[in-house]
Amino acid sequence: MRFGRLALVLALAALAPSAQWERGRGRVRELGQELLERGCPGVSIAVGVGAELVLAEGFGMADLERGVPVDERTRFRVGSVSKPITAAALARLWEEGRMDLDAPVQTYVPGFPEKPQGTISVRLCAGHLAGIRHYRGDEFLSTRHYADVLGPLAVFQGDPLKSAPGERYLYSTYGWSLVSAAVQGAAGEPFLDVLTELVLEPLRMHSTCPDQRARRIEGRACWYERGADGALRVAPAVDLSNKWAGGGLLSTPSDLVRFGAAHLEAGYLRSETLTLLFTSMRTNAGEKTNYGLGWRLGEDEQGHPIRYHTGSSVGGTTALLLQPRSGVIVALATNLSSAPLSMNDARALLAAFRERP
Repeated sequence: MRFGRLALVLALAALAPSAQWERGRGRVRELGQELLERGCPGVSIAVGVGAELVLAEGFGMADLERGVPVDERTRFRVGSVSKPITAAALARLWEEGRMDLDAPVQTYVPGFPEKPQGTISVRLCAGHLAGIRHYRGDEFLSTRHYADVLGPLAVFQGDPLKSAPGERYLYSTYGWSLVSAAVQGAAGEPFLDVLTELVLEPLRMHSTCPDQRARRIEGRACWYERGADGALRVAPAVDLSNKWAGGGLLSTPSDLVRFGAAHLEAGYLRSETLTLLFTSMRTNAGEKTNYGLGWRLGEDEQGHPIRYHTGSSVGGTTALLLQPRSGVIVALATNLSSAPLSMNDARALLAAFRERP
């Protein structure tokens, strides 16, 4: 039987001196307090090593007005961390032969207009290379409810592309709205049902769901922002049905760690699928974008690959990082718009928990 890297990581974790893990846990608690001191009302942090959830802890308040503290079950808006979650559904459809990533999007979304600048593929949308615009004006604060992922396409589908498909990297959550419509078309089922069936249920992400405004969702945090005077206030009400795939999900850091663990080595996805997700896309000129299929790609200070994504929502800031070499997964979330929480914080926790050289 093959003794894979995850098995090796787990064996090393089991043998690791407890003092090492206590140092890591101590760093988590220090960071949680630091983030509260930086002004976050509530913070949740989880760390995994291989398939093991090493730590999940909450700090501060999920609801200041009602005095509800954050715990490991508190659900946060994860913003663009929704993109790698959606990418997993896209990857599953590709594995099953139901999705051709290089087919024109009209193959799966026939109502989307063709563009004179060139052909848009699902792959280009998922890699921010389609030329589709991002938010403008107050679109980030949309309060309109959409019953289906096809509805939000009307917001941008009539606009000219910002660049020819493949010409340059241009970050676009609306591109992921189009991805969700393609997933729905390829599967022949509503997008949210596909996401549940192919990703959330198999990975036991029971605390991850769309942030449906009209629905009572247990453990959902209250959302905050800082006013011009620096004081905390409740963030404006928004409806995220315009961007389930790119920024509309609720989750917990524990669920995000489970999700990351499924991407450390083949199992939930095939090895060639992980390569698909974690290979940088390139422009038409051959320039790397350092973005794969729904994942940002980088290195730690030692030059080892890391995969990550951050998320910014109305009332939420999130970071997810995983390192296949060490098997460490880190997830952080807070219930504050534009919070002082960054990938540097996630990197610091990675350094505290990864294998020692």
